[in-house]
This record gives sequence, C-alpha cells and structure tokens, in this order.
Amino acid sequence: MQVVIRRKGEVIRITELKGPIHAFACLSTTHLSMFLAIHEETRVKAIGYAHLINDILLREVIQNNAIANLTTGDDIDREILFASKPDVLLSDPFQSVNETSFASQGIQIIPIGEYLEPHPLGRAEWIRLIGVLCGKSELADSLFLSIVDRYQTTRKQVSDFHIAQKIPSRVLFTSHESGEWFAPPGNSAVAHLLRDAGMNYLFGDSLSDRNIQLSREEIIGLGDQIEWWGELVRMPGKLNFESLKNDLPAFQSVNAFRSKQGFYCNSAQSDYFGKAMLEPDVLLADLVQVFYPGEFADRNPVYFFRIAKKTE
Repeated sequence: MQVVIRRKGEVIRITELKGPIHAFACLSTTHLSMFLAIHEETRVKAIGYAHLINDILLREVIQNNAIANLTTGDDIDREILFASKPDVLLSDPFQSVNETSFASQGIQIIPIGEYLEPHPLGRAEWIRLIGVLCGKSELADSLFLSIVDRYQTTRKQVSDFHIAQKIPSRVLFTSHESGEWFAPPGNSAVAHLLRDAGMNYLFGDSLSDRNIQLSREEIIGLGDQIEWWGELVRMPGKLNFESLKNDLPAFQSVNAFRSKQGFYCNSAQSDYFGKAMLEPDVLLADLVQVFYPGEFADRNPVYFFRIAKKTE
C-alpha cells in the first residue's frame, strides 16, 4: 500500500507500507477517536499524551484495551513503543523520530498532520486515511460525509438567518499564557468556525502559520470593536464575567466586557485538543447556540459555552 501525504497540493511524503497492518501506535491523542469511530480501537496499542485525554469514553477505551502511554514528557518512550509492537506509528510531522531504528523493529512511520488543516472539515477528513489503513474505507467515508452534511446544514441555517435579519458581530478569540495573549490567524480552523457561525472575526484577513501575539495594550486598543470576547482556558469550574472583572481589570472598558457577551472553551473539561478534531459539526453547533440563544435547536453544548454574567 502506498500512502501519499500532501500539503497545499505539494507532495511532502510517500510511504510504501509493507505487509499486513494489525497494530498501531499513535503519537497524538486526536487519532484514537478516529479508530473508535470505525470500531477499530483495539488495534491501537500505545498513544502519546494519554494522560491529557479528557473524554470519558476515550479514557474507558484506553483502560479497557490496556493502551500504553507512549510519551514521557514530550519525548517518545522507545521502550514502551517497541514493547507495544505496532506495525505502524502515526506520528507528528514535526516530531523527530529515528526511522532507521524504528524500521529495525518492524515499525513503519506515517506522519499525520490533521491539525495543520486550515478548515475544520479538512481536519475531520483524515478519518478517511484511518479507514484505508484499517480496511474500513466505506465506513470512514460515510462517517465523514455525515459530518460534512451536519456542518453544512448548520452553516446554511446561520446564513439564511443573517440574510433575513442580522449583521455579523465582531469577535475576538484568545488564549493567554505567562502574561502574553494569542489569537488564531484568519486562515485557521477557528477563524473558519467563527465565520461559518455568522461572526466577523477581528483578525479574519490575516494569514499566518502561527498564532498572532497580542499585548494587553493592543487588546485594550481594540476597545469597542470587540463585541464578543472568546477565550480558550484550562481551569477548574466555569468562567464568568464576575471573576474576569478581578482577573482582567484592564479589559473592563472593552465593549464585550461592558455588555457581558462572551464565550469560552475549557480544555480541562472537554477534549478540545483531541476528539474535537473529528467533531467540527459539534463545534459549529456550540458556537451557534452561544451567539443565537433561542434561535436554533436547544441542545447541550460540548466544547463552547457562554461566559456567565455572574458566579453560578
């Protein structure tokens, strides 16, 4: 079997797989949900960063199938990898691996870069490769087309709603670490989600392969332009504007803080960096509920929640 990996139309890797493939090791947590979706989770023998998986069902899969944690810190534990005896290692394109030593153990490498896809549906489409590797192409293709259908249905509902009665609001989505703020560029999957949810992302015209770094002063300078404040956090409990008033006093002049319009994703309580890659339709539906409460079908959000006005 020949696997050809392309990025932006350019072939960056061709892998000739030899022999039957029975067992896998996965460096990323995102891959396990794809195997589970096509009922091939028992083929996964080891997975990187297993301790970071928040999804209860995926944790049960790891426990029930005795899937080993492949990483120690940020490095592959070679002893664990070799002991798990995979036929194929699904790796990060930028992870440094000694392919010669792995080949001597009968391990073949396929770099998986779903997180590099600029559109959320492009990320989910990688399930089709997992389907090919497991001999489940028909099932994987069907699952992906269902995801596309749900996503596009929600997107059209939002578009029809806007055409009828609403002008898009301006949104800023950020994360912060060690006093520095970061926003995804306009060609990112997050920016695509916000646009498809009918919003005007403030950095929607930017193009970059990395997040945009912002100072506190730059955010304050955006002031009235920020009609919705979005934030990716990792914390216990729920986010509310009452606590943000204490945590971010400098931002209280920002439009969204005055009007108390905000949303957040808490990666400590949802598998945003894992299972969410395969659920762009759920991500979009969550955002739609945030922005238009009461306008669309009532459901329980999974990843994105409104920032409460006060402590609940």
